[in-house]
Amino acid sequence: MAEERYTPASKIRYSFDGNVLNINGTNDHTLREIRIPPVLDGHPVASISNSAFAGNTSLIRIEIPDTVTSIDSNVFKGCTSLREAVLSENLYSIGAYAFAGCENLENVVISSLTSRIDINAFKGCRSLYKVGVKMNGKNVIRDFMVASADDESIWIYMNSINSVVRKDHLDMAKYDDAFLEIQKNEEDTYRVAVHRLNHPDDLTPAMEQVYRRALRNMVRNVILSDRVDRLTALGNLDCIEDAKLDYYIELSSRIGGGCIAYLLDLKHRKRRTGLRDYSL
Repeated sequence: MAEERYTPASKIRYSFDGNVLNINGTNDHTLREIRIPPVLDGHPVASISNSAFAGNTSLIRIEIPDTVTSIDSNVFKGCTSLREAVLSENLYSIGAYAFAGCENLENVVISSLTSRIDINAFKGCRSLYKVGVKMNGKNVIRDFMVASADDESIWIYMNSINSVVRKDHLDMAKYDDAFLEIQKNEEDTYRVAVHRLNHPDDLTPAMEQVYRRALRNMVRNVILSDRVDRLTALGNLDCIEDAKLDYYIELSSRIGGGCIAYLLDLKHRKRRTGLRDYSL
């Protein structure tokens, strides 16, 4: 990684206790992106101290070097503009409330080595929907969808996702098991089910049916909320049942909106070609 990619040392507050070099924050609270160098004053950066960047509302993106093994409590608490966090490949723990209140955080990249994520680490991260997992020792990131809005669901998913990838080993069954455990709202169900059916790595026939059943059961609500984008996604995945198509057309015609056009076109193409490509 080129040296110029890193945030200058003059803009970072840090301390060295003779054993560990800790990041304590920044001297420039207007920075929108911070890329912490892996080495400062000849010492590898090992940890991010408690509340180091808390309340920094300018920060949009943070990149933490692979030398860091721990992130303490409250480190990014209240960083309301933070959207993306790329964490260390060698990170073992994420402390309590580390990202609490990061309401715009959408994308997190964690390590396959992370073994501890405190239950409130992502409290209030209501925009979080995507988690990448760094494959240890490889330049590979596996992407997973994560439940949003519900704090307990986020914590369950973060831990289950983290347990899926261990160096070269993948156990997608653990990810699917978490889906069964947290089905609390339609938003979570939609995101995860669509993702898994589009990326069916090690997806068992039984779990495929669970995901398909969940999506079929939400078609009516998707029509009632006039979500043409979601209806199209369900059609692409063959989750709009042929036997109910006329009912769905009648329902959408009563409420108006864009779904009626999609459903009529879907019915027409099914009759004409029998193909399973339902995109608009």
